[in-house]
Amino acid sequence: VYLVTGTKQNVVLLEQIKALAIYRKLSEKEKEELDDALIEARQAVEMTNLASQILDQLSGTYNNLLNNNLNDTMKFL
Repeated sequence: VYLVTGTKQNVVLLEQIKALAIYRKLSEKEKEELDDALIEARQAVEMTNLASQILDQLSGTYNNLLNNNLNDTMKFL
């Protein structure tokens, strides 16, 4: 949760920098580097979202396994 929120805030920050007057004063190389950083930040958001979804699914699967084991134990008793 913290990583997802942090990466989203990084994207917001970079987008706000592009909206400021200082962005117009940057050289072309600096603008390209900032644009590259924004692309990387957006990719990081997608990667953290995907990792979070995988973790949720894995946790759900583990929970189901534990419930099945408990059910088998209760049937035995």
